[in-house]
Amino acid sequence: MTIPVGRKAAFTGAHVAGQLFRDTPSMLLLFYLTSVVGMGPALAGMAVFIPKAILGSISDLLVGVGSDRMASRFPRRNWLLVGAIAAPVAFGAIFAVPQATPLLQAAYVIASMTLYMIVFSAISVPYLAQYSEVSDNAAERSDLMAWRHGWIGIGLLAGSSFAPWLIHHLGAGRSAYITTGLVLSAIAGVALCSGYFASRHMPIRRAASTAANALRWRVLADVFAERRFNLLLGVFATHQIAAGMTNATIVFFLTYNMKLEAAIAQLGVLVLLAGLAVIAASPMWIYLSRRFGNRRCYQGAVVAQALLMAAWASCDATTPVWHTYLISVGIGLANSGWGIMLLAFFSDVLADRNTEGKELGGAMSAVWTLAEKFGLALGGALLAGGILSLFGFAAHRATSGSALTGIALTFGFLPAALHLLASGVLWRFVVLPSDSPRPA
Repeated sequence: MTIPVGRKAAFTGAHVAGQLFRDTPSMLLLFYLTSVVGMGPALAGMAVFIPKAILGSISDLLVGVGSDRMASRFPRRNWLLVGAIAAPVAFGAIFAVPQATPLLQAAYVIASMTLYMIVFSAISVPYLAQYSEVSDNAAERSDLMAWRHGWIGIGLLAGSSFAPWLIHHLGAGRSAYITTGLVLSAIAGVALCSGYFASRHMPIRRAASTAANALRWRVLADVFAERRFNLLLGVFATHQIAAGMTNATIVFFLTYNMKLEAAIAQLGVLVLLAGLAVIAASPMWIYLSRRFGNRRCYQGAVVAQALLMAAWASCDATTPVWHTYLISVGIGLANSGWGIMLLAFFSDVLADRNTEGKELGGAMSAVWTLAEKFGLALGGALLAGGILSLFGFAAHRATSGSALTGIALTFGFLPAALHLLASGVLWRFVVLPSDSPRPA
């Protein structure tokens, strides 16, 4: 059964909410905690890392286990409604940091981010698993992933372009961040409801032995039993570490290295351009993948992004701002390419495992989203905060030579190297179900 185009659009539109949950703390929180709240970068990074990477991982696994085990009684689509109800509390809490000692502020950040990550798990893990259930056609699943990736652009526009503009318009203080968080939660709620109502009219394709294989913790051994999934997971996590470092330090780079006035507003312009590029590029990448293959498209996109990131990290206060606009468009085009291909690779592996008669969709999706969140947290909180601290960054001496070097490394040069490392591993070691034999 072919899924109508309108239903594909409505179902995949729920990913706008996932993108908002993913990008909001990654791009805004570290800068907010250090430059607005006044926490040190290392302490702020650690306070964000613990719930995002460790406690968030536990919630991913719990939700993955639960969504598989309850799939026949509580359809995965229902988790989208759970997220829509809880989103306002989650978004509002992460920015409502009290005036207190640094340790108490860190404790609050850990608690509020823990709640945030639980809600994120409830919407992201079961939703991702649905992609392997609604179609047994690999080409149609790739189309769904392209639609999903197109909505990433809308999520970017809302969370990383509109949100910085709104924060700047509201005065860039604490209340501006809290109000913006509540506005984003409303957008997330609409997107989640769209996905829920669309999925009510879509078929559910599950492994035949779902009841006999009600997921238990030991089934995680089945998830990690396949070498290709483990390698693909490592590749994906490496990309997320790189993305986390870039997202967390882009406002630092614009503010201190390029010395742009109203850097938070300029961030909105840059992400607007990148988001539009992501939206426009999705159909192009589907065409190119059918002409040249997913693997080659992935490699080309990763190399292009790495070169662009290195070029951007070389900019300084003398660089015309329109240069960064062009680079941002290029990064949006490249990011769309390797992002779509990685999701297609994952969908192929997941569908191939489900044909073996085991209900592993929730568990594999939980591990996949766990890798995404862990990578973003490691890169965007622990590594970014640690490197900035190591190079002597502090709000009162942010323009020192060593601090600027640390920002440039964390923003562009190190992420570029990580992207290239990930692509090399995939090209050399990962063999996917859809691969035709390659010449030795």
